[in-house]
Amino acid sequence: ASTSTGTARGRSREAVAAVLRIVMVADVSPLRVTGGGGRVLWEQARHLAARGHRVTVVCRAADGPAATVAREGVSVHEFAADRRSAPRFILSSIRGARRGVARALEASGAAVLHLHQPLSAFGVLRSAAGRLVPSLYTFHSPAPLEYRMRRGMTRLHRGGLGGRFGAAALWWLERACVRRARRVHVLSAFSADLVRRLYQVAPERI
Repeated sequence: ASTSTGTARGRSREAVAAVLRIVMVADVSPLRVTGGGGRVLWEQARHLAARGHRVTVVCRAADGPAATVAREGVSVHEFAADRRSAPRFILSSIRGARRGVARALEASGAAVLHLHQPLSAFGVLRSAAGRLVPSLYTFHSPAPLEYRMRRGMTRLHRGGLGGRFGAAALWWLERACVRRARRVHVLSAFSADLVRRLYQVAPERI
């Protein structure tokens, strides 16, 4: 009986030790899912929480005011972006993510930063706090190609010279993210090949 009790206590200690504080950071919100990126973010967050991990999501709000919500064990903290122009949108996304993650780390720390999309990820990875915490970047699809595909769908997705500048900026930002993050997570072998070819990421980091 004492052996069984000791084994149970050992497993209990292992379970407690395995609980991680995870801060997920994204350019999309799980509170208003409109595409694949939001669905992946939310499914990962809620399943990690269901496994007992302490999950916080810091993300850019969709249209409307930013919200702070607890849902299915996940704490979601949105930040607002300035949508009056593309440069304002990019800078406010970077700065909003940086401030939001700094607050999350100050409140409870983190064992890992799980990053989605380049604007918010860049803001975090370039911060002093972000450089101290192990990071994982989930590569959904090439950000500059996504931008080109949405050309003309919103006033922020432009054609012409502005559109070329936007795509080039996203390529530079995402390349910086995948090179700076400790590991890159992909959803398929096809995506792994894209990361290697577009951003020259070593296979052992994927």
